[in-house]
Amino acid sequence: MKQLPASLSLPVHVSVRNSDLGLNERGTVARLDTSGLVACFPVAIAPGVVLFTTLDMRSINATARGLIRVISARGLGEGAGFETVAEFVELNEDGREKLERLLGSKDTPQPAQGRSLASDQMGLAPVYQRGHEATRTDYQVTVADKRSYFDPAPLRGRAQPPPSTKFWNSLGLVAYLIAAIIVIALFPKGRALEAAFFGGFFHGIGRLWYWANHIGSVKLFDNGN
Repeated sequence: MKQLPASLSLPVHVSVRNSDLGLNERGTVARLDTSGLVACFPVAIAPGVVLFTTLDMRSINATARGLIRVISARGLGEGAGFETVAEFVELNEDGREKLERLLGSKDTPQPAQGRSLASDQMGLAPVYQRGHEATRTDYQVTVADKRSYFDPAPLRGRAQPPPSTKFWNSLGLVAYLIAAIIVIALFPKGRALEAAFFGGFFHGIGRLWYWANHIGSVKLFDNGN
């Protein structure tokens, strides 16, 4: 590499690896082109070492991989790491194209300023670009009436099941209840519990029926009558 690569406006993240030497480091690239790079690593790497390299170019959402050979490394002092100069030993065509795209070497089509993708696809220019050629009826955008209060959506009507559904649901509930009573009655303790329950229930119904038929003849204790 005859001269240092061009400096980058945005740093590129880089990771290098050499399994034989047990190296697996991460750093940032300050200078980069298709011939080499200048990066900062936390450790010193000896000149001549070949590293498998992965460049993470987040500004263009791309990743390039290749092999680099370290040319030199110098300490930056104060624990700032080591500035490492390296050259590319192997870089495939895809990685080269991504680097050129990052460096702006290739002209990438840019959308026209002030135009949208939809208008470009339809071959139409927006109103604010057409100038005097636009009329009042061309692509006018009307602002909807703004309300200063919250307008809730109408309430949805409450769904009511049909009579047939109510009937079959009630019939099913009664069937389950009868089945449960039969199963409980199969055990002696269950029969005793059911006998006590139904005995108390029918006794209460009988007393209620008696007082309903003699409500007018009820006499209070010691009321003088």
